[in-house]
Amino acid sequence: MLLTPENTLFVRGRTPVLLLAGAPVHDALPAVGQEVQRPAGWSVLPRLTMCVVDGPGEHGVVIPALAAPVLPALDGGAAEDADEEAGMGDWCADAEAAGGVLVLSLPHLPAELDLAGLMAAGSARGGFLPLAG
Repeated sequence: MLLTPENTLFVRGRTPVLLLAGAPVHDALPAVGQEVQRPAGWSVLPRLTMCVVDGPGEHGVVIPALAAPVLPALDGGAAEDADEEAGMGDWCADAEAAGGVLVLSLPHLPAELDLAGLMAAGSARGGFLPLAG
């Protein structure tokens, strides 16, 4: 399934984050709680032009990543200067360095980005997905 870039947010950091809104894989992902899980059978393939979230069976989503918004690191870990523009290549490098991505699937993108609040709210699904192959 294709997910439009407008329904995603890529966030840089020591553990990069991918927020998905209205994703067709939402119900297939496990609920997220206080501890981040590594869902069995799921992986992520971050690339400059596309990002693939692949799950077990027929579950998966493709994002045209080059057109998607990329935000600077929330944790101050990856972006050396918070004012510098974040790019998809930087996010992909963060994902490689971390060995995966925290993927959070939500009903809609939040107005304000508070990862702890999103995870505690009970509507987020996902977990830390390792890099594919």
